[in-house]
This record gives sequence, structure tokens and C-alpha cells, in this order.
Amino acid sequence: MTWDGKAKTVIIQRAKATIKLTIGSKTAYKNDKPISLGVAPYIKNGNTYLPVRFIAEQFGQVVEWSPQKIIKISENQNILKNTNLDEWATAMSSIHAATWPNGNEYHFGFTDRNARNVKQIRDDTLASGWSIDSREDLLYQIYALLVEGHNEMFLEDSDVVESYSSQERSKLLKEGGEDAKLIIRNEAISKKWGDRGIRAFDLFRVSGLAQWGYTAGYLTLEEALALVEPAVYLLKEDFSSWDEAAQNYLDGYSYWAFRADVRDEYNARLKLYNIMKERSVEGIPPVYDDTLWNTPIKPVQGVSYEELMNELY
Repeated sequence: MTWDGKAKTVIIQRAKATIKLTIGSKTAYKNDKPISLGVAPYIKNGNTYLPVRFIAEQFGQVVEWSPQKIIKISENQNILKNTNLDEWATAMSSIHAATWPNGNEYHFGFTDRNARNVKQIRDDTLASGWSIDSREDLLYQIYALLVEGHNEMFLEDSDVVESYSSQERSKLLKEGGEDAKLIIRNEAISKKWGDRGIRAFDLFRVSGLAQWGYTAGYLTLEEALALVEPAVYLLKEDFSSWDEAAQNYLDGYSYWAFRADVRDEYNARLKLYNIMKERSVEGIPPVYDDTLWNTPIKPVQGVSYEELMNELY
């Protein structure tokens, strides 16, 4: 939310939607199109009052009023009835969600959308961790992970390692240092996964970014699901179970987070995966349901990955 003092207008933005409400006016604007209000915004005792139902519903939220005079605002979940992308996305990001402060591995979007969590995701996770400060930055980063990502760099490393003669390889291993570590790590993963490299590492993080983008307000729920869709197709193409995909993700994590204590972190994340695989919460399906792999992918309706990528051109 921002305030234009000269025009006495409140500007509220979420994803691609921008709403403008002017003090004393019963006409609001959504993406510059006028909409009539039942009540005008006003200022009293230095506080600005806005019609909460109007704002919430314009952003696709459901507003409920209880006899106890409590207003409940929640995401319209109806779109989830015809798609299973939320199940894929939640599973793909659950290992990381379980390690994230205030994270909930059963919750699409990692956590509840309250002011504190939104600020933390915007400022710490996206801005500081990924240099993402806008919707455009987020879309580009997801595009980059899908098209190239760290897997492309891993495969380039593999080409370099394969180009070494036996004498060069022996010399580098004998000398030790970063080149030796690269050879050992790369050969072990290449032998295990072949051309798949560390693909799941990138695809899992696409799911994470889409959900962070949704919670931070850069994306709607539909848009976040649409951005996960190509990652799900690629994951299903290269792997056949959550055990296999999670192991590839963990190998990718260890490859890029290589340092003295990475083995402890790797084992901690593997332990989390095994716990979540066996555990279920009452009323919530298991996070890792292998029946998804034998079920057709059901896209979200009304928006597509291609449409969202068009914003970058």
C-alpha cells in the first residue's frame, strides 16, 4: 500500500492488480477502470478507513462475517477443486519449507499470509536471498531456473571433467584443492544420475519461488500454480517417484552448498524427508503421495505459464 498525499489516494497492489481509492469518493479504480463503491473512504482522527470487503473481493478473496463480529478473509480455494498442481507444488517444496522459519510443509505458500511473514519473505528470502524485488524479477528467475538453472552449470562442469585426460585427472586429484573436489563431486553425481544431472534441484526451487511469490503478493494463487506446471511436467518426465526426485534434489543441494558441514545438513534434510514421508496430519493427505506420478497432471484454468512469460518481452 502507498499513499498519494496530493491526490488523497490510497494505492494498493497485488500481483498485476492495482486498486486506487480516493478519500471522499465513491468511485474506485482497478487497473484504471472505474468501479462504484457503496461507501467512500474517509479519514478520522488521523486514521484512514477503507472498505475492507471491496478490497478483499477485488483481490479474489472470500470475506465472511460471523455473529461474533469477526471478519474472516481467506483465499478463494475453489480453483483447487479442478487441479492437482497444488499437491505437486507442496511436495516439491516441503523439504525446504520444513527448514524455513515459521515454515509449514503442509501449507501451499510455505506459511500464513500475515504482515510479518510477508515482510520476511519479501525482504529476506526474495530480496536478500535471490535479488528479487519485483514481479518481473520473480518471473525472470523462474524462467532462468527452468531453461538453464544450476543443472546447466553442473552439466558444463561435467563436460570439463570429462575433457581431462587420465594424466590431468590424476595430477589434479594429487594436488587437491577446488579442482579435485569438483572432480570427485561431479563424477559421483554424474555416475548416479547421468544426463538428468541435478534437475530436481532446480525444479523444486521453481516450486518454492512460485509459492514465495504468491505469499509475498507478487502472484495470485492461479499464477503461482501456472508457474509450477512446467516444472511438474519436467519432474515427471525425468523421475518416477518422490524417493528418486528427493534424492536428486538433495544431491543437487550438496553439490552447490558444498562446504565442511554440508554432510550434516544433507543428512538433516534427508531425515526431514523420511519423517514427512511417513507422517500425515489428520484431515490432510500425506505430502509425498506416489499416486501422483501415475495421475494425469491437471492444469489450472484461466492462466498459463506462457502468458505470464509474455510479460518479460
